[in-house]
Amino acid sequence: MASKAPVKQAPAIVTPPEQLNAKEFIELLTSGENGRPLPEATQIVTDLISRIDTLMKGSSLEDKRNILMVKIRDLVRVGEVDKFNGLCIAVDAMKDSLGYLKYVANQAYKENPQRAIREGLIVVENGKPIPMDTRKYMDKAGQKPNKNVGKPLPIIERREGFFIIDGKIIRAFGVFDAKIGSKYNIFGHMGEGDILNINKTPEIQLTETLGDRDLWSQVYEILSNSDLAVPLEDLPSAPKNKIVIVMGNVQHVGKTGNQSSMIILNNDDIPDGIAGFAASDEVGEEIDAIGKGAEVIIIGKVLKNKDRQNAGELRTAINVMGVIQNPKTEGFKDILKELDKTAQ
Repeated sequence: MASKAPVKQAPAIVTPPEQLNAKEFIELLTSGENGRPLPEATQIVTDLISRIDTLMKGSSLEDKRNILMVKIRDLVRVGEVDKFNGLCIAVDAMKDSLGYLKYVANQAYKENPQRAIREGLIVVENGKPIPMDTRKYMDKAGQKPNKNVGKPLPIIERREGFFIIDGKIIRAFGVFDAKIGSKYNIFGHMGEGDILNINKTPEIQLTETLGDRDLWSQVYEILSNSDLAVPLEDLPSAPKNKIVIVMGNVQHVGKTGNQSSMIILNNDDIPDGIAGFAASDEVGEEIDAIGKGAEVIIIGKVLKNKDRQNAGELRTAINVMGVIQNPKTEGFKDILKELDKTAQ
């Protein structure tokens, strides 16, 4: 009986994996007045797709597309805003930028509830006063109508910071994370009075972290010659909330009753010193690392508090948003410890 010839198996049909549509994203990058050149956009999209395929193996095409779209939109926004490179020298804690308006409304309600309600400053719901937005315009020139007028004041958290950009001290506002002594690419718009409004997206990008010696050498001349610089002994004459830069020697580093970091600076002209209080936990860590006797530069706002020892008088202090230590004085704390052994 003749043997049957083996049956040939048909080759398996391999379905090629679904691919991201590069053309869609290239068009987004090249469109508009700030669009990128076609060759550059094509290369960027090709590189991003390759990287996503590596990082998201096994993920659905939809998930890959969503991630790529987020990144492409970030790149598009970069083209729509200005880009700066700045060295962070001070940063405040996150605060509600409308907090003062809420405070004013609540104070008006405490003094005269009926009047505050009548003027639209407060609406009472379930017995709770709610501060209302009475601003007709969003700008001083009265060109941008406030769409929120007559509604509750929202919570808009942002922080204040100071950067050195192109040799100038720039005050900045926005939602960002930055560390004193580091350089960043910053995206946003420069407004009136050299106020930089930082965009939330794209986020600021770390480009360099300076060592203590490089930091001091880069900021000393700029800060000490700034219009904001005030001799430490003249600080008691400065008005409340004024932004100042002061230099002095550290007499004491410690904690307040609520465990916030504090520092006391003095010099020959003001031996009793001026107290400074950390504006944020990050600044508190910088203060805690500084030793007694060190020379430092502080960037902050003037505080005026009731003097408990002298009724009716105010005591001046500093809300410390930035502190930078002269690296040549880092070892002074150790010398002082040895001197303490010699004389108590």
